[in-house]
Amino acid sequence: MPSLGSFAVWQKEGLVYEHYFHGASDTTQFNIKSITKSITSAIGGIVRDKGLLPDLNTPVVNILTEYAPPALYPHNVWYAEDRLWHDSLRRVMTLKDILTMQTGLAWNDFGATVNGLLFSTDPVRYTLEVPYDEEPGQTFNYCSGASTVFEAVLERLIKTDLKLFADTNLFNPIGIKNKRWDTDPMGRYSGASEMFLTTQELMRFGLLYLHRGNSNGQQIIAESWIKESWAAHAKLNKWPVLPHANGYGYYWWRRKTNGYQAYIASGAGGQLICIIPKLDIVIVTNCFMNDKNRGRMEIKLLHLFIDQVVKEMITKH
Repeated sequence: MPSLGSFAVWQKEGLVYEHYFHGASDTTQFNIKSITKSITSAIGGIVRDKGLLPDLNTPVVNILTEYAPPALYPHNVWYAEDRLWHDSLRRVMTLKDILTMQTGLAWNDFGATVNGLLFSTDPVRYTLEVPYDEEPGQTFNYCSGASTVFEAVLERLIKTDLKLFADTNLFNPIGIKNKRWDTDPMGRYSGASEMFLTTQELMRFGLLYLHRGNSNGQQIIAESWIKESWAAHAKLNKWPVLPHANGYGYYWWRRKTNGYQAYIASGAGGQLICIIPKLDIVIVTNCFMNDKNRGRMEIKLLHLFIDQVVKEMITKH
């Protein structure tokens, strides 16, 4: 793979393979793209541990009140009935709906909708004003706007800088420096993408989840949050780049590999953390986001390669 930057495998007590390609090294900071979503989910768990995250059935606009729709439209406003229907759904879309990518929004993360998000001066407002296809909580539809909104919710709840909170409560305790995490035009850290970490730092994050939230004897995230995050909250039996998909959790993908349940943090172009608890395995891959990267094909190929690696590891043991 011409874009491959790293491939690392942990099993049981240590690294069994770590190799870098095409000029990368253990100090290379990769843009981890949507693995950022899984890290945002982890931050959400810590916020809940501190008693700051309300019940996940709480409507989003109950927290981000400035984005609540107007109470009424005059009868002569264009499509007033349609507006009222969409507004009624915006008032009931919950934290769990956005955590499980079941927003009900007419969203296309691989087309014009996400481009609007990227160029919006206020990505949260942009997301919440996208029309609905259906009622929230019904159907999985991958939506980077959802994690963008969830980040804004977390920042509102903790009432401080999200990166400072994450550094103190997540990154520093497990040995992640988090030197770069981009912000949107409103100054919010992206809950969806644009965090830059090394392969070893991603491995530390993966090991935190493998060890049920514990790092060196310190409980960083409650085990209950990790179990909840990995549960199949959304039905997902087929996804183009995820072989043997079997559900989606709180910004975590689920799939089977060689008959074993795996939990996946996935980012565009081949950024992956694959955790297989019953085999005590964590696999991390990173790819360069350059002109040699073939996009979603890289993710699919890496999953197929991971299947082969896991098969060989099972055979040897």
